Order: sequence, then C-alpha cells, then structure tokens
Amino acid sequence: MRFGVKRHVRVREIGDEIIVLDSSGAVVHRLTGHAVEALRLAQQGIVEHQLPGYLAAAMNALVDAGIVTTSDQSRRAFLLKAGGALAGAGIISVAL
Repeated sequence: MRFGVKRHVRVREIGDEIIVLDSSGAVVHRLTGHAVEALRLAQQGIVEHQLPGYLAAAMNALVDAGIVTTSDQSRRAFLLKAGGALAGAGIISVAL
C-alpha cells in the first residue's frame, strides 16, 4: 500500500508544525510531532513496508482525518496493525 496526500488539501509548514487546510470539509488541521514526520513521508509517496513502526499510529490518524490517502484495499489491515491510536498522534482539527 502506498500513502499519498489527498488532492483537496493544502499543506503549509510553519516552523516545526504543519497546517493543513482541507477545502472539501472546511477543516483546518494542526500537525505536530510524529504527525509532521508521517505527512512528509506521505508527500513522498512512501510504501507501507517502508514506514517506521513508531509512525504507524500517526499515519493512521492522518488517514482517518482525511489528509492522507492509501493506494489499495489493504487499508483495513493497516488500521488494525496501527491500532487506531489517535491520542498523541499530534493532530488537532478545527471545523470552520
């Protein structure tokens, strides 16, 4: 499975944080910590087996937030492995 950033989002880096503007859902996401690192890897089109284990929960949170997309049907298997741990993933979302 390959990760990528969805087309309807705009990514802006501010210092060591990333602000993601989601035009489809009128939402702003503020990313910190591991979420920043995971998003940078998704922007490069990282493949699941290349993803460091410590970033699995952050990538899962990015997928759940609708920021990152996956290339195939194995998303369910990834979500089960990642454990769905949103706490501590470093994503704060605000609806506009």
